[in-house]
Parts: sequence; structure tokens; C-alpha cells
Amino acid sequence: MAKKSNSEVPKWVWVFTFVMVSLFLGMLWLLSTVEPSTAPSKAWDSAKSEAKAAIKNNKSEAPKLKEVAKPDYDFYRLLEEQKVVVPKVEAYKSTPKEQVDYVYRLQVASFRSKEDAENLRASLILEGMQAYIESIEVKGSTWHRIFVGPFDNRSNMNKVQDKLAARGISPLEFKEPIKKN
Repeated sequence: MAKKSNSEVPKWVWVFTFVMVSLFLGMLWLLSTVEPSTAPSKAWDSAKSEAKAAIKNNKSEAPKLKEVAKPDYDFYRLLEEQKVVVPKVEAYKSTPKEQVDYVYRLQVASFRSKEDAENLRASLILEGMQAYIESIEVKGSTWHRIFVGPFDNRSNMNKVQDKLAARGISPLEFKEPIKKN
């Protein structure tokens, strides 16, 4: 059995090329059989001369337009005569925003099994992170979420985030305003 080479051109390409070349040659033959006509140039010349004559006749017969009186605007003079009094307004004082402090924490993982959550929490504590577990009820099942933090600034949180990324963990960030009593 002979192998087909990848450089073989499909049959439809040959058929399409033959049809296009045939159409091109047919159009060339058709154009060579058409006799050139001189009638359009005569018609063009006569139409051109008639148009020039009409333009000359219209210029001489055109009625002169009446000059329209320009309106006299007084507002330039009125503005110079009037004086605008601007009332004094107190300077704008912006109201200072309350200084809001935030606490940051990272959700490292979430498990259904309390044992898995405790194992991850213990390994995070051994690495020097403040890890804790929060249990929550979602659609009838209990989930144990492992959090790291709280952090009082983003730089501390980012350092811990880098440590977690080195372990292949991509945590969720939580930014919560500090409640003031």
C-alpha cells in the first residue's frame, strides 16, 4: 500500500483552478469581440457644450438679489454698560472622613471533616502562623474553615500569603472594618 504524501494537493483545488482560468480566458475572448463605440464620446461632447451655454445664459439673466439688512446687535454695548455683582460666598470646607481602620484575615481552606481542618491548622501553627477554625452550617452540612490572622496591616498579611503560596495554597482575603464602641 502506497503512502500518501502530505504535499499532495486536493482534487477540489485543481478543479477550482481550472474553472477560474477558464472563466478568465472566456472573459478575455468576450472583450476582444466587442466593437468599440464612438457614440458615447459624441453625446458627452454635446451635453458638455449645452451645459456651458446654459450656465452663460443663466449668469446674464440672473436677477440680482436684494441686500438683506443686517440686524443691529446691542448686546456688546449693553454688556459694557452693565456691571455684574458677584455675591460673596464662604469658602468650601470639606467634611473630614472618619478614619476607618481595617483588620485583614486569610481563609486558607474549608473542610467538611473536622480532622482534616485540625491537621492543616496544626501544620500552619508549626510554621508560625496564627491559625484558627470557624465552623459554619451551609445547606444542612457543617464546614470547618481555616483562617490565618488577624493582621492589622496588609504587609503582614502579604508575608503570610507568600508563605502559603510556597505551600501551593491560594487563600481568600477578607478585609473587615474594626468595630468602634
